[in-house]
Amino acid sequence: MSTTSPQHSRNSRLNLAQRLTLGTGILIAAMVVAAIACWVMMSRLSADADQVNSTNVPQLQLIAAIELDVTRISLQVRHAIISRNPDELKATLADIETKKTRLIDNMERFGRGMTGADGRHAYAPLPGLLKEFEARGAQNIELIVAGKKDEAVAYLVEQTIPARNRLLDPLAAEKVRQGESLNEALDEVKAFSDMNRKLLLGVFALITAGLIAMLVYLRRITHQLGSDPDELKAVADGIASGELTTHVPVLAGDAQSITYSLRVMRDKLADAVIAVRTGAECVNSAAGEIAQGNHDLSGRTETQASALQQTAASMEQLSSTVRQNEPARIQRIDDCAPGRRGRG
Repeated sequence: MSTTSPQHSRNSRLNLAQRLTLGTGILIAAMVVAAIACWVMMSRLSADADQVNSTNVPQLQLIAAIELDVTRISLQVRHAIISRNPDELKATLADIETKKTRLIDNMERFGRGMTGADGRHAYAPLPGLLKEFEARGAQNIELIVAGKKDEAVAYLVEQTIPARNRLLDPLAAEKVRQGESLNEALDEVKAFSDMNRKLLLGVFALITAGLIAMLVYLRRITHQLGSDPDELKAVADGIASGELTTHVPVLAGDAQSITYSLRVMRDKLADAVIAVRTGAECVNSAAGEIAQGNHDLSGRTETQASALQQTAASMEQLSSTVRQNEPARIQRIDDCAPGRRGRG
């Protein structure tokens, strides 16, 4: 079973700079992601808004204008039938021609705006239905101009109005389709707006939480430091240069911060220096005493050596005297020997 050493565990932990860099990087990444997401959503919103402004709204306006002109033309045909004098009839027919010209122009513009496959499919029968309505209306006007009002009324009811209705039916269907497309675009705009708002709120909450967490972390680091990093560096530099009297600003009640530990270290270093200095003085005093003892011992040794030399000289002198007296002693012994033998 493998175990992780404390040294490896310490090396695997992130230091302060790495933690701050990581936290800042996360916040920046969150803001970048949020910015990209907002840009994408705003681009989609812009595209939907462009579609609404360039397609749905203009097409619905054209449909309304076409329906209005078709209805007004049919009403003007009926009004021409019941006109009371030639001038009124002439004015009514001129108005019909004006509306007819505008109707044709609006229908062409409407056709150019139908770019999608569904739009082109919906527009396909409209030109033929418009021509049919124009033909029925023209025939109706011919009957009116000819003074055949009864036949004109019957033709209006049997031919012109049904042709108008056949033209209005696909326009009504296309209006419904355009309305649904407009509603879908508006719903999508609303959905993207809600999503964008939620995303922004989420990112704002994340950034706020990150900033609060970083503030709390920095507050905890500052509490662990015990003072401003610049002050702490100045104190450390002073102690490192040997100024053990450097003032260490410890807050009241602080007994756990690095500043407090630095003051304790300063005090212990000062005590150690004092102890070393005292020990050095004691060693110096003892060395002096030892040197003095050595000097005294050397003097006594020299005195004893001198005495020994004198004793050796006396012994040598005594030995020389004994050697010098030895023949005389032997002679006296020999001289005394016969006398001793005669008495014997």
